[in-house]
Order: sequence, then C-alpha cells, then structure tokens
Amino acid sequence: MSNDDNDKKDKIVYLFGAGASQAWVDYRNCPYGILMRDLNDPMERAIRDFVTSREEADRELLDDLTNDLIGDHTDYEHIMTFLDESPSAIHRRFSAELRQQFEAVLRDRFADIRTELDDEPSALYAMLLDMYNVEDCPEELQAVLTINYDNYIEAAAAAIGHSIDFGIDAYGNGSASGKKKIKLVKLHGSFYWNDTWPITYQDDASTTPLWIPPGIEKAKKRYPFNLLWGIARELLQCDVLRIVGCKLSGNDWDLISLLFTTRHSRADASPDPYRVEVIDSPDRAKELQKAYPYLDVRPAIDDELLSELDPGPDDEPNWFLAWLQRKADTLQRAATSIKTPTGTFRELWEEM
Repeated sequence: MSNDDNDKKDKIVYLFGAGASQAWVDYRNCPYGILMRDLNDPMERAIRDFVTSREEADRELLDDLTNDLIGDHTDYEHIMTFLDESPSAIHRRFSAELRQQFEAVLRDRFADIRTELDDEPSALYAMLLDMYNVEDCPEELQAVLTINYDNYIEAAAAAIGHSIDFGIDAYGNGSASGKKKIKLVKLHGSFYWNDTWPITYQDDASTTPLWIPPGIEKAKKRYPFNLLWGIARELLQCDVLRIVGCKLSGNDWDLISLLFTTRHSRADASPDPYRVEVIDSPDRAKELQKAYPYLDVRPAIDDELLSELDPGPDDEPNWFLAWLQRKADTLQRAATSIKTPTGTFRELWEEM
C-alpha cells in the first residue's frame, strides 16, 4: 500500500475504561467483576474489618463515619477526596486507608480472574489490535489511552507479537527491536509499574504500584503522569476518538478537560475537531451528548446493529463485543484478505 493510501486513512485513538476490560471478562463468562459496583461489597467488608481492628478511641469515631459513608451506592472517589480535604488528621488517615483497601481489593479481583480463566482476558483486545494489521483496513491505529490499572492490553499486544511504547522508559516493557510497537498511554499508571526510579515492570503485580489512586482530583503533576498526560494531548491529534467503557462522570473531570482542549485547539492547525464515538448503549451516548454538548459525542451503535441485538428490558448486551463483531464482519466483506502475521484477527472472528 502506498504512502498516499496511508495518508488517507483515518487515524484512530481508543480510550478504554474499566467497562472495556469488563466486556472481555464477560465474553469469557467469568463470574468476577471489576467495575466499581462489583467492588462495593468486598470494599465494605475490608473497611469494616479495618475499623474493628483499631484502638477503642479511633474505632468509635471511625465506626460512626463508616456507618454514615459506606453503603451499597458509595462513590469512593468522592469520599476519599472529601476526607483528604478534611482538617481532621483521622479523616485524612482514613482516606489513605481507603485507598490501600481499594488497591488490595482490586488486586485480589485481578488474581481471581486470572485463576478462573487460567490467563489474562486479553483475546478480544488482541483481535482489536490485530485488525489494524489487515492490509486493507481503512483505518490506522494511532494510540490507545487507558485509565485502567490492569495489564490486559499489554498481554494482547504480546499475543500478536507486538511490543508496547508506554511513552516513558518503563524497564522490561517488551520493547524488543524489530517488533511493531503499539503506543499505550496509561493515564492513571498501573499496578504493574514499581514506584521506583527508574520505573520497572513486574508481571506479578506484587510491589508498590505507580498509580493515581481514585479521587475526584487526579494527582497527575508528578512524573511520569505529567509526561503521560502531555503525550496524550499530542496523540489526540487524530480523526476519531473511540471511547469504550469509560463513563466520563464528574470523577473524570481532568479527562473531560483534556478532550475539550484537544478537540478545540489542534496543533496540526486543522479546522475540524476529531470525532468522538462512544461504543456503549445508545442511551448512554445520548446522556453524554446532553452532559457535554461541546464534545459532540456520537453513538457507535447504530439503529441497524441495535435491531440485530434486540436487547430485552433486563438484558444488557455486550456492546463492545457487538461493535467489534460488526467491525470485523464489515472488514471481512470489504477486504481482499484479512490475513495478518499471527492470524489472530481471522481466528477470533471465526470463533464469534
């Protein structure tokens, strides 16, 4: 394919949230969830166990605080931020403990998933990435942004013989020469990065992580996060941003600000902002359109695909899986060949 043909391809950036990884977990029929609502019960148990273990004076105060704050619909990012801003030293220590408990609960959940599946749930991520190795694919993968702490995308890249360009010098990141690199920006860091200098990478996620803990205000001013968010700004000089499994709630205000500024102030002097496509339910896309009209959000699930899914009132489709299957079907019909060096794309498409 000529350089002119490559220049005509739409440059695509993906933004993955927890819902994207959950879609892959669901595809494997794994019973464990990694969304905030799935972590609520183990978080409450862990917090109450912690409070019970305190000395009596602290225990009484923390017990009252826990009863007031912790419940079925607790937004832990709000609570941690509010406690951080409290003049009470006990409140601030409690906030730090909530973050530690969240880390422990999510680590355990990742371990449960790996044990249940006997590997990382990365096959469909691999299919998505490998789609861009099809010679006739009309799009070009520019980068992947994620706010997740898992390493599923790294595992997917390795499965198709690619290495990862994290944008920073993370030792042991599989950046072998001769391999095609996928640009992956982990905006909130990772449980698999050691909080050391130089940054090292651990497969077992057993060390102190380099991450931005949950909170309304993201602590992104320190290295490497100040660099990563700057890299994300540059990579968003694209044609299409596809958002998968990211709610863009009030807790994502820094991220929403990044999208606003990059859509309306392009370094390449293009008069046209990139398109924002949401791979989720059409109702969710409409909610985002109403909440953030300046992002010009468009649903990636069209009426035709929605009619094929025919979800019942209590049946939520796997939107990411449905979209990927439609994308694969379209490419298979249009392309001269869908062969790739590893054959992953075709193999997984045939399994669907």
